[in-house]
Amino acid sequence: MRYDLRGQGYGGHVLEAVEQLIAQRSSKAGICVALFDDYGPAQRLYAKRGYIPDGRGACHRFTPLRRGEAITLTGDHLIWLVKDLRAP
Repeated sequence: MRYDLRGQGYGGHVLEAVEQLIAQRSSKAGICVALFDDYGPAQRLYAKRGYIPDGRGACHRFTPLRRGEAITLTGDHLIWLVKDLRAP
């Protein structure tokens, strides 16, 4: 991964282009991000661009985690985010 490019706006430009393509077919966009601190910059970028949690909480791939469930966190533990592309 090219960490030297972080913070220069490339991610925002890519998301803008992808959102424009999605908007041709749907009023909503979705994305997921891992829970680990390594993904903090991506988590912040998505929040800045208007993505919010979809309400399922933390998931293992597509399956929401349940209260009291014992797990070992992996890269497959995610939070799913959505954005209303019609919002100003």
